Amino acid sequence: MNEDGSQVVLDRFTGDFRLKEAPEEGRLRQGLVVDVEATGVDIRRDTVIEFAARPFTFDKETGAVVAVGPSFDSLNDPGEPLTPFISRLTGLTDADLAGQALDVKGASALIEGADLIIAHNARYDRPMVERAIGKSRKIWACSWSMIDWTGLGFPAGKLETLAIYHGFFFGAHRADADVDGLLHLLTFDNPETGAPYLADLPMEPRKDFAGT
Repeated sequence: MNEDGSQVVLDRFTGDFRLKEAPEEGRLRQGLVVDVEATGVDIRRDTVIEFAARPFTFDKETGAVVAVGPSFDSLNDPGEPLTPFISRLTGLTDADLAGQALDVKGASALIEGADLIIAHNARYDRPMVERAIGKSRKIWACSWSMIDWTGLGFPAGKLETLAIYHGFFFGAHRADADVDGLLHLLTFDNPETGAPYLADLPMEPRKDFAGT
C-alpha cells in the first residue's frame, strides 16, 4: 500500500524466496511443493500434461524455509488435443506437448527424497500424481484445506487471491509458476501465530484428510 493508502502495490514474484537462517542439523527436514496441470478435473480419467515441483529445506520446529532447490518441470503429451478451455487456463498448446513424456524417474526421485509433500489442492493433485508417477508412502499436506484462510480474514483460499493479499503476483496456472507462488506464500507469517504458514501444516498423516 502506498503512503496515503489510496493504492495497493503488488510485486511480481521473480524467485527471491524469503529464507531464514538454518538451525541445528537435527531440526532440518526436506519438503516438496508440487502442482499438476491436466486435460481436465476428473482424477480417474484425465491425463497429467505438466508436473512441476520445487524441493526445499525447512526447520520442522518453526516452519522456516532455509534453502530452496532447483525447479523441476516436465511436460506430457496426452495423445489427444487439448480443449480450448484447458489451453486458455494453462497456456499450453498441443504443439508444446507434442512428443513430450513425463520424466517419471526424475519426479519419483524428488518425491522419495521428501519428508513432506505439499499441494494447494492435494485431493486433486495427489491422485493425479500417483496415477502418473506411482504411489508412495509419503506425508501429503494440503495448503488450501489445512490452513484456515477464511478464519484468518482472507476472502478465499484461492492461491492467486492469497498472493495478492500478501503483496505479490505471479504467472498463475502454469504448474511451475503455481509451485513457486505457493512456496513463497508459505514463507509469510500467519498473522495470529507469527510463525510461517508452513508451520500450520501437519508433519504427520491426518486421518480426516482423505488424501493421506
